[in-house]
Amino acid sequence: MFDTAEAYAAGQSEVEMGRAMKELGLRRTDLVITTKLFWGIRTGPNDGGLSRKHMFHRERPEKEYEPLYKKYGLGTTTFSSLAAGLLTGKYNDGIPEGSRFATVEMFQRVASRLQQEEGKEEIRKVRELTKIAAEELQTSPAALALAWVAKNPNTSTVILGASSAEQLKENLKALEVLPRLTPEIMEKIEAILNNKPSPPVNYGRPPLDPLGRSSVFRTGQY
Repeated sequence: MFDTAEAYAAGQSEVEMGRAMKELGLRRTDLVITTKLFWGIRTGPNDGGLSRKHMFHRERPEKEYEPLYKKYGLGTTTFSSLAAGLLTGKYNDGIPEGSRFATVEMFQRVASRLQQEEGKEEIRKVRELTKIAAEELQTSPAALALAWVAKNPNTSTVILGASSAEQLKENLKALEVLPRLTPEIMEKIEAILNNKPSPPVNYGRPPLDPLGRSSVFRTGQY
């Protein structure tokens, strides 16, 4: 599986991947290739969008998409599950020199937000999650965050981003953490996050079955 994005190298990443496939004589049908469209190479009002999923961004994937999971059996392919590195714990004590928050222009706004109340609160939560990762799971906050996303029954795939083999190996430790996320650990995480989406409001309508059908119409009670 190969993952790219329209915005990588202003679109050149996708071009280079196609060139490499052609030169290596690879068949497109033998490969799984994904791409992301949130940040495009254009800036119009309709040229950005889609979604990501991490511990601080839950409303859309856990609540708004819920009917799609039930009705069509869909699952999410998540990206940025580490919140651009925030959930790795590397920013717990400030912005390290040479990090993306310090050097990449598109993350400058995120970096400045960490100085505001909302950002400070997120850092506080990451520090508490880091403590759980170290003391109760003997792992890194990154592995914990990735395992938490993967544990969601509606997560199909978690896209990993790594700049080195060591970082990739560290992220893959999430597979070891996943079966150790007991209900007790999950409750502690929820208590720290305190952002679980509320159940959708149905305004008195009857619940839908797994196929998205109303029980009223299914039984003929109308």
